[in-house]
Amino acid sequence: TATATAHTLLLLAQHQNVQNALVEEINEVYADDDEITFESLGKLQYMERVIKEALRIAPVGPVIFREAMADFEIQPGVIIPKGTTFILNIFALHRQKHIWGEKADVFDPDNFLPENVAKRHPCSFIPFSTGRRNCIGHRYAMLSMKIILLKLLRNFKFSTDLKYEELRFKAVLTLKLCGDHLVSITNRY
Repeated sequence: TATATAHTLLLLAQHQNVQNALVEEINEVYADDDEITFESLGKLQYMERVIKEALRIAPVGPVIFREAMADFEIQPGVIIPKGTTFILNIFALHRQKHIWGEKADVFDPDNFLPENVAKRHPCSFIPFSTGRRNCIGHRYAMLSMKIILLKLLRNFKFSTDLKYEELRFKAVLTLKLCGDHLVSITNRY
């Protein structure tokens, strides 16, 4: 959650228009009441899209490993034998142009508008894996990130001189930024 939040803040620092729109949503949802509830967090639809887009661009778990538990046929005549280990490259999957369009490498929360999500296979976005072996804490992680971003963005503005086009990542156990995050934080008001 900490790494995903750090990546999200860096992307917001690079995309001031997205950060400003997110702050507007936060101020609308919490205009009359500062109490954070499950219901109020559910109203942060743009924030949900921003977090998902950050997880698409920089999935914390860039690859996952799976083992075939039984022989299965992936297409006529092609059988994957039991015991075969698969490496799923989530980082590459989330940047496929035939899935995400010509701007697959661009940070755009509108990729997660309901009408755009409906056009894609449900397994085209899997930052928490999918199926029976998905991350047990994915809902908690999303709620935690929303609360952290809510608290930070209400009080602080994030900026950076790092250029989005120049970001480079490395896969260790998790996805890490090559270099430092180098984000400046100033009081919002």
